[in-house]
Amino acid sequence: MSFGLTLGTAILLAASDFGVEATDNMLLSPSRGNSRGNANSAILDGNLSKAKASRIFPFRERMGSHMQVGSGQEIQLKFTTKPDANLSPQPKFYIAIIAGVDQDKMHNESYTSWVQDYINSAPDSENEAQEHPRFHFCAHADGCPSGSGLNAASEAELGKCPIDQGAGKVERYKEPSDRYVYYHSEKYPFIIGAMQYALLPSVASSSSSSRGGDHFDFVCLRVPKVEGKGSHYIVHWFWGHNFDAVDVRTVGSEVPEGLVYGRRTGRHTFEKIDHCHFENPKQTFIGNLNRNVGVAGCEASLNQLPSSIESGITGVLGINEVASAAPRSRSSSSMKLSGIESVSKLDWSDWNREVQVIEGAKCGGKSNRVTATLAKAVAICASMLEECTGISVKSEDARFPDHYNPTRPPLHDANFPDHYNPTRPPLHDGEAKAEYLLCTGSSEPVEDSAYRLLQKKQAGDLIIDKVDPATWTSQNHASFKISFQPKLSSDQTQFSLPEDWLEDNGDRFGPVGLDLKYGWKCPMPMNLDPNNLDNFDFRTGRVSSEGWKRPCPDGKPNKWEIEVPSGVYAVTLYGGNEPTRGLGCVVENTLISADSQDEDQGTKAVEVEVDDGLFTLTSVQDSSMPSCSDVNWVKLDRVGAAYQHAWIPTAFHGAWWQLKLDEPSQEIGKVSIVLPGGSKPFRSDCRQRWFYEPAPSCHRGSRLHAGQNVHEPDLWQKFAQNQDVPHLSYERFGSHVWGEYDASNPNIGAVVSVSDSPCDVELGCSAQDETLCEVITKVPNCGGRSHKLCPIRVDCKGARGKYVRVRLRGVLRYLDVESVDVYRHHSSPAAANDDNSTPKCYALESREGSETTTEYTISKDPNDPVYASTCYVRTEEIEFLPSTGAGPEPKPKPTPGAAEQQVPGEADTSGNSSGGSSSDDDDTFDEADINKHANTFIVCAVVIFVGGIGIVAAAWWYCAKKHKNNRKKKKKGYRTSLLSSDKSSDIRHMNVAYRESIHRDLKQMAAQSRSTISNESSEVFPPPKAHRANSIVYVHRRNGKREGVEI
Repeated sequence: MSFGLTLGTAILLAASDFGVEATDNMLLSPSRGNSRGNANSAILDGNLSKAKASRIFPFRERMGSHMQVGSGQEIQLKFTTKPDANLSPQPKFYIAIIAGVDQDKMHNESYTSWVQDYINSAPDSENEAQEHPRFHFCAHADGCPSGSGLNAASEAELGKCPIDQGAGKVERYKEPSDRYVYYHSEKYPFIIGAMQYALLPSVASSSSSSRGGDHFDFVCLRVPKVEGKGSHYIVHWFWGHNFDAVDVRTVGSEVPEGLVYGRRTGRHTFEKIDHCHFENPKQTFIGNLNRNVGVAGCEASLNQLPSSIESGITGVLGINEVASAAPRSRSSSSMKLSGIESVSKLDWSDWNREVQVIEGAKCGGKSNRVTATLAKAVAICASMLEECTGISVKSEDARFPDHYNPTRPPLHDANFPDHYNPTRPPLHDGEAKAEYLLCTGSSEPVEDSAYRLLQKKQAGDLIIDKVDPATWTSQNHASFKISFQPKLSSDQTQFSLPEDWLEDNGDRFGPVGLDLKYGWKCPMPMNLDPNNLDNFDFRTGRVSSEGWKRPCPDGKPNKWEIEVPSGVYAVTLYGGNEPTRGLGCVVENTLISADSQDEDQGTKAVEVEVDDGLFTLTSVQDSSMPSCSDVNWVKLDRVGAAYQHAWIPTAFHGAWWQLKLDEPSQEIGKVSIVLPGGSKPFRSDCRQRWFYEPAPSCHRGSRLHAGQNVHEPDLWQKFAQNQDVPHLSYERFGSHVWGEYDASNPNIGAVVSVSDSPCDVELGCSAQDETLCEVITKVPNCGGRSHKLCPIRVDCKGARGKYVRVRLRGVLRYLDVESVDVYRHHSSPAAANDDNSTPKCYALESREGSETTTEYTISKDPNDPVYASTCYVRTEEIEFLPSTGAGPEPKPKPTPGAAEQQVPGEADTSGNSSGGSSSDDDDTFDEADINKHANTFIVCAVVIFVGGIGIVAAAWWYCAKKHKNNRKKKKKGYRTSLLSSDKSSDIRHMNVAYRESIHRDLKQMAAQSRSTISNESSEVFPPPKAHRANSIVYVHRRNGKREGVEI
């Protein structure tokens, strides 16, 4: 039997990528994405117009279960699609079945590529796509779309996936690339099964009809129960930036059609989400925090809302439970580890040559005060570029570096007997702080005998050997112009390119002609830009945003590279044909788009440095972020040889920070690193780039944008010449570090590790005996449509050692961070003992969620106040049959911040809890579990189909005696729900009519099962006298063991 799971699938493709509304691609069934507002309830009422698209990776928090099926029972997945007809090759969407206990793997950024690899690695004999095709249904046969990819569905085919056609019509797709596989993979043991289906635009549903359920596609798939995986399974679909999940409960036998979605009780329940806070709620219903009311009181305030108020709710109704004690101090005192910090030794010799020391002087004009070490003050001044001309400090507070030259006038050793002495151990950053004045004015220095001034020497232009863009010619600078185009057949209209332009057809990197090498890491699909079909020149072809979303076989994003002489380049490209406007595009690890969500498509230009002879254009690979947008062409103009070295010293023997733990026996958990400018409010800072790159430089090149579909390859030159460019905007963009660096480069990135050996100021850090936590090469963004950087969070997963270290890889490095915090593994904030530690709550209506945001905020950072807060979200209460199995349900351990090096098949040891509730994760039961929880009526019934009346009487006697013994063990009755004592949680008494309908269904099932006496069968009998009237007993026999439940 097959049942309809109305997954009105947003075909896993960002709808805006196709020029359609998000509502053309969405789920139409109860799901995590439809947990916003009352969407799930509306869908169960048949109002599909309330369904909501979701673009949060990998899914939203769990809000209970959405359906129940027997193990292996097939379900029907329905979806609507509307892909872009210009995409080539045609896109695909994916469905995966994952056990709930393995959902931590789904948070890994490589998860989607793992699913694709699982599908591609399946033996051909496992592909059931021909037996389980994708169908198309339309409610009115005369209004069905037609396409070459459709054929009439046969009765035999529909017999495996039945649907009530009525006056409608069902057709099936014939697509050889479709894949439907279930097999055990040693590489990906957590994937139970997966599907891949092509999307054909010729049969796409219109927005209006699909929203009404008149047109949709559907497939059938099964949800098998795997031993040791419990009863909770996730049916997950994804493609592009659309993600959603359906939570499925498996029970012992096939579930009747009327019970697949459970039974609606007309009541509400509350789902708990840990480490959660409702930020900026629309309104609260208990104005002040009140710990005397408690969560139950807050629940009551919501359940008693007048209907006139509840009808106007647009967010979700919920409860916030917060700690009255300061969450930050609580988490810090119990989670944060203490110790002695130390840092690497710096080489100041080169820096000394760039400094003019003026005795008895300080900044003239404006200045900013900062209390810091000399190295920190110098770094801040360097990051301000020409806005900071030097630093001054009081003589008695001066902390000069150990390599300061005492022979340079007017300073000499006698002046600094306490601070400079070649025979003393060298000073290094971290040992001494003073108050420095950062000279930010243009005035001349002023005399002050109490100060000394360290002034920048005049360094000229920040770019070495710069060629002014206003004077560019083909002879005085290198220029490269590439148009991205699909390959056209000889009978098609060919592209006509201007002089000096070259084309790229998506081929792999390699020689092009005699002098150039360029191309892609793996083949990249190209298509035509429908906005430029009249031109057929360098503007007509493009790399689509959908192409960027397809990773290469190694799971990493595709990238385009071209061999060029190293130097500083002005990069100009055309792109941004989506609402996110190129937010995911990365050129030389620099963000190409503005810090704005409303910048329209057009020509973008930014300045970068190429230091390895290869210019790289790529996309972020983070499912919480948009990918790179459409890119039609790119132009590179060499501006100069290199950027000037920043006005800072570099480390002698590697740059590092370490913490000598006060308690070396502690297990190390998370390490949180905040880069300069990374706290709130966020600001882009060149020091953020120093954490990833050697030979630190600092620059603030211009960023240009010509919007409204303006194609202007010479944008940079025309701007320098003050020529008029339509819709031009300009900003001093800085160098906003972005994307992921090449981890194979030993001079790139940082290492977080734990060791029993310290880093040495003379020898650096030895990697021989360290426990590696993570190699950091990816820039952490905060997800969504945001340019902000998040703290770098690394999980050491319980590693032990005397020292926690952060070391930069390679040479010529400078480590500058705002903070590094180390936390204990597997701990939670401890509550204070005083009365003020009692949690408080308030009832509220949340802010409205969107495709990319939730109604609440979740934090995995123990130092974040949100971590100590708890959300309760009110949802409709749905009754489900109890799951059956051996032993308690395993608990899921999701880890959203999974390390990049995590092996797909490796068992997770992080132990982080899910942010969502798992209230029915532990609903499997055996006899011991039932007695432990005392939450169900338990009956053992021995059914004898052959024999005499005496045997039957003996069976009833045994049942009654067993039931009486069980009743003695249960003194508390039903287990109450989380928030109210008058509700049972897993199995509740249903009304008489409902029980009678179930009775009829189960009797039919039992009658069918009597003909096959095997290891697994089902029977229905009247309950013993000890049970309530109008109840029935469902007895399930598995491998000779009878398990019963009264419903």
